[in-house]
Amino acid sequence: MEADHENFLIKSWYIFRNETYILTDENKNKAVYIDPGAEPERIASHIKGFDLVAILITHGHYDHWSAVPALLEKFGTEVIS
Repeated sequence: MEADHENFLIKSWYIFRNETYILTDENKNKAVYIDPGAEPERIASHIKGFDLVAILITHGHYDHWSAVPALLEKFGTEVIS
């Protein structure tokens, strides 16, 4: 799924049987990643070119946060849960 709301773009896809999302503001080059459940290298490729300002975890199931440690190491951003 992809939706464009003026300056914001929302993309979603399945990683490890879990739907995951990235919300980007292309004018400001900012991004928020929602529920990064697995495959941190693949997730990082979607963030490339953006400043990752936060990772949002909707709930505590492993398939919604397992990529967080690797993403924190790479991007050093805030986690909101």
